[in-house]
This record gives sequence, C-alpha cells and structure tokens, in this order.
Amino acid sequence: RDLVKTRHPGSSGFRAKVISLPFPVVVIVSAAVFSMSGDASDPRIGFRTTCFSLVVCQHPETGKFLAVQERETGWWLPGGQVRRGKTFLTMAHLKAQEEAGMQVDITGILSVEHTLLGPPGKQEEARMRVVFFAHPFDPNAQPKTAADGASLRAAWKTLDELNSLAAVPGSEGLRGRELLEWGKYIESGGEVYPVEVLQEEHDGPCCALRIWNTPASVNGGCKMLCPISRMSRRGLDTRSKEQFLPILLRTPSLSPTVLQKALLEIFGKQCQGTTVEELARLYTDALYDQLALSGGATCSAAPVTHQASDASPRVDFDTHGFSVVVCQHPETGKFLAVDESKNRGWWLPAGHVDRGQTFLEAAERETEEEAGLLVDITGILAVEHSIKGREGRQQDARMRIIFFARPKDTGAPPKSVPDSESNGAAWTTTADLEQLARLRPPQGLRGRELLKWGQYVEQGRPVFPAHLLQTERAGPSKERWAALEAGRG
Repeated sequence: RDLVKTRHPGSSGFRAKVISLPFPVVVIVSAAVFSMSGDASDPRIGFRTTCFSLVVCQHPETGKFLAVQERETGWWLPGGQVRRGKTFLTMAHLKAQEEAGMQVDITGILSVEHTLLGPPGKQEEARMRVVFFAHPFDPNAQPKTAADGASLRAAWKTLDELNSLAAVPGSEGLRGRELLEWGKYIESGGEVYPVEVLQEEHDGPCCALRIWNTPASVNGGCKMLCPISRMSRRGLDTRSKEQFLPILLRTPSLSPTVLQKALLEIFGKQCQGTTVEELARLYTDALYDQLALSGGATCSAAPVTHQASDASPRVDFDTHGFSVVVCQHPETGKFLAVDESKNRGWWLPAGHVDRGQTFLEAAERETEEEAGLLVDITGILAVEHSIKGREGRQQDARMRIIFFARPKDTGAPPKSVPDSESNGAAWTTTADLEQLARLRPPQGLRGRELLKWGQYVEQGRPVFPAHLLQTERAGPSKERWAALEAGRG
C-alpha cells in the first residue's frame, strides 16, 4: 500500500520507491530503462540517435566554400556531433568556430537527413544530420591557419579545387564529397530552405516562420528578404537589429519596390522611402517590433561566440521521434482530425516513430491506423527539435516532423469504427476546429496544432518539398537534382 510507482519520462518501466513500512521487507528497486534496454517486443521505445550538424559556408563575394582540413582524415566541411544539451543550430555555430575559426551567419537549411542503422529487422539505432547553409559573419575575416585539437587549418576553396582534392588520397584529399556536391548544387541554383523550418516543439508555426512565409502575392520579393531573425518560444536566436540590417542590405536584387511591397503585405505599412537603405531600416524596425510583440527580443549587437574549450559531453543521447500529419482534402479544403482514444480529445494523425521505421513510414502508418486513410505525403511544414530536461542536465531530446499530405482516394471515408488506436476521424474546417478549441477534451481539442497549421495552409503559406528530408548521403538526393532540373524546364 505504501509502495509508490512513478512513471519515468522516456522509460519502459516504473521506478519503485519505498516510503515507509512498519515491518522488515525485501524490496527490489528497478531503475528506469531507457533507449533499447526495455522490452524487446515493444517497438515504441526511443532508439538511440546520433545527431550531427554540418555547415556549407559560401563566401558572398568570391563564391568560394569554407573547407576544414581535419586531423588524419582530410578536407571536409565544418561539422560534428551534437553534444548533450545542445541544439543543431548551436552546434553548427560552434563547429564553424572551433574547426574553421569563423563566426558564421546561418541563413538556411539544405537538408535534414535521417538514416536507420543496422540490418533490416534489427535497426536499433539511427543517425540524424542537419545540413545548414551559411555566410561568414565578417566577409573579411580569415579562416584558421594554426593547428589545434579541433583541426589543422581551414581555407576558402573553389569547386575546381575541391574537385581536384577528391582525386588525392589520404589526409591531403577529401574526407567526403559533401562539400563538393552541395557546392555544385548551390552554384546550379538549387533551393536553400529557410532556417526557420527548424524550430522548437510548438503548437503550430513559430513567429519567424509565419513572417518569412509571406503570401504568394509577394513571394517573389519577400523570399529575398531572408534570413529573418529566428524566433522560437524562447525568443530570437542571437540576432539584433544591428546585425540583421547589414545582412538584409547584402541581399541580391534588393530594391525599393521589393521592400515597399514587403512592408505593405507583411506589416500593413505604406512607406514612401526613396532609398534601399531607408526602406531596409523601416523593414528591420517593423520586423523587430512584430517579433517583440510575439514575445521575442534580442539585445546583443555582437555575433555569436562560443568558447573553444566547450566541454559538453560528446556522447549519444536518446532522441524520441514523432511524425505529425496535416492532411487536407484537395476538393473541400477540409483537414483530417482524429478523435483520440482514452478521452484525449480531437487532434491530428500523429505518433511515435517506432524502432526500425523512418519518419515518413511512421506518418503513413499513423494516418492509416488512427484515421483509416491512405495518404500521399507531399511536403513538410516544419522540423521540430527540443532538448528535454533542466538546464545543464538535459538527458534526451524530442524531434517531430510536421508533414503535409493529401488522401490517396478523395472519396474514401475516414474511420468510423472505434478501436484501440482511436474512436474515429472526420474532415473538419478551421471554423469547426476553432469551435472545438473552446471545449475541453474529450469533446474539444487535445492540442491546437491542427488548427494553427490549418490556418497557416489556408493563408497560402509555402509547404516545403518532402525531399527536404532524405537519407544520409554525400550531397543532394536524386529527387533534389530532378526537382532542380524540372524547375529549369
């Protein structure tokens, strides 16, 4: 009666604790079991995921790419394992400074790579890599020339130079072809997606993503206005007005017309400034006013700096993956909602990425199990990565990928017979979801994700291609190259 059981987050069992007993007893205490140590028959256990940040940094004036000569392994790009308690973005900044001696401005994402490790049926680990795109914060700064524990040196390289290094064996050649292949893709005009697509776990699009993804009527101009200062629930990520303005002014093809249109369409401001500099200042002020109203603020005018002696442990940590699906009917415009079991309320198809599954496979499986429909995953709305635990004691992480989908059969009805997965599903409008948001579960919404993402989609905001997510490889996937060629056609 006095034995208290407490569920430990991420565990497959209970931790037992004895309060007090009036007689001698023998108590077996079972520690919480993490990662793959639980019941081998239960696939819904977070598997160990090793995470990496890679940085493709291009000089804005020379077009050269930043290469790092690593000890014993050759030339590569700045990158490394995400340390415990760090985010992908933080590690990208840190590795660029440690290995290349450069402070960089990360302006976009080239790919999110997820790869299962091990033979089929026994894939109990995974690797996740985020490939960032960046420019040097100071174009006149010189890369590292003195060897240290992180690297031998760094240098700006042309594609021809990288191609020549690919034929050189050993530590004087290329460690891998990632920098060469991504460099070719960028110089061919390949798409770089906004860094805002990577956000902390949120019940919808973060503020910066909503601002960056402007209505279709101004996409042609406003997409040139990135990088937008990043903001999540914890505020803007190390960017002040003083930092953002010169970056904005370096944007190619920036003109008074583009800025005037953006100010009107995004912020509702009618501005008659005559110069790019004047309008850029007005745009920057409006942007930061909007972000401040949303709870974000920055005060540092200096670039991000990290101590080279950062001793965060380079150890694997558990990453629990989740796939979330925003499915819209192509004819009615309605969104697929799931009436969840256990009186949890209405939500959207979503669930844990089981052992041996990819995020895409989990998205398709969860939608079929919970909503009774087969779907085509056509895009990605966001990639969410959040560190769990108190400051300095973060032990694991959560990653959610928000997919966009359409039903394979537009005439197929959603699930109507309750089972262990859900009570049923239905097509709903955002107006229906707004009404449900006023109610408590089980009649109301479990969370506001479907409502907020539904409103985002209805406003014509961009959905990023599904090929943003790819398996680990040395450069863009075949789908990326095919999409680039198709766009040219």
